[in-house]
Amino acid sequence: FRCGTRQSARVLSAQGLDVYLYNFNFHFHGYIDPKSEFCYLDDELLCGVFHSSELKYVFDNLGPFVGDSDRRVAGYLGKYWSNMAKYGTPNGPAGDANAQEYWPVYNVSTDLHLEITDTLSVQSGLAKERCDFWDSLPRQGVYPH
Repeated sequence: FRCGTRQSARVLSAQGLDVYLYNFNFHFHGYIDPKSEFCYLDDELLCGVFHSSELKYVFDNLGPFVGDSDRRVAGYLGKYWSNMAKYGTPNGPAGDANAQEYWPVYNVSTDLHLEITDTLSVQSGLAKERCDFWDSLPRQGVYPH
């Protein structure tokens, strides 16, 4: 999903749209290391940080066995998604006294994204080496603009 998402962010950004790219990499309660024997035997089903695992944090539907880190991440995501709906940016209004880590608008030259773990950080080059490889391969057919 990372490379396709990065490509979509690049295309939308090139069209002048504000795009906000993130990587959810929080090792939540129930996280299972993909390198474990269990994951090997279970074909890695629901192992690691899998697609959509952030949704329970977005909607604060964490269940009974959560810790302070889980609540903190739910707070981050809830605020970013609410701000996006209210203000058109995950950062909320200018001068917000309760602002979190600033989530920069994505563009190809900086390649910035928000890294979401139990803390927040802005990083550059999400899966860069891997995605650059896939982007270097020829595409089949015409790519729609």
